[in-house]
Amino acid sequence: AASCGAGGSPECAAQRRARRLPAPRDSRQRAPDSNRTPNASRASGTFIDSEVNIPAVRNLAGVITQPGRTQRLQGSSDATYNFQLTYEKYDLSVRLAYQYRTDWVQGYGTYTTVAGQVVPSGNGDTFWDNDDELDLSVRYQFSDALEVYFDGVNLTDSGARRFVDSSLFPIEYEEFGRRYIAGFRFNF
Repeated sequence: AASCGAGGSPECAAQRRARRLPAPRDSRQRAPDSNRTPNASRASGTFIDSEVNIPAVRNLAGVITQPGRTQRLQGSSDATYNFQLTYEKYDLSVRLAYQYRTDWVQGYGTYTTVAGQVVPSGNGDTFWDNDDELDLSVRYQFSDALEVYFDGVNLTDSGARRFVDSSLFPIEYEEFGRRYIAGFRFNF
């Protein structure tokens, strides 16, 4: 199945159920949960053309001290892509998910006009650079009361880069590393 939204900022999604993935050996034959999509691949993309008009700032004498300008809306990327593979069979659930996001505005800075050009009067606007992440989730339910799980987050070990005004001016680079979480869940 596939769908796309209408309007100024389209969003598209596609989903396909896989029919020929190998089945794991079943320790017990339990009817599949009708709320689960057994084997599927999903893809979605969001494309946003957002902008905000930042008004000019005048001093008490009426002189423009900061020019008016247009910038993207804070927190929104121009494009976000998601891909997901899911495999579920009786008590086993495996999900592999990938997300890519284009750069986005974190905060607006101050600007001035010099020789007819709008330039930062300080750091300028703050951006987070493009980023991507690959996550894995594996669950096995032994019974209605016991489940074991494993989650791997940021398996690509992607870092995050922040810059001001232009990607030529980085101000921060963070590495969060891969994260692994495993454990048991008990329901009683």
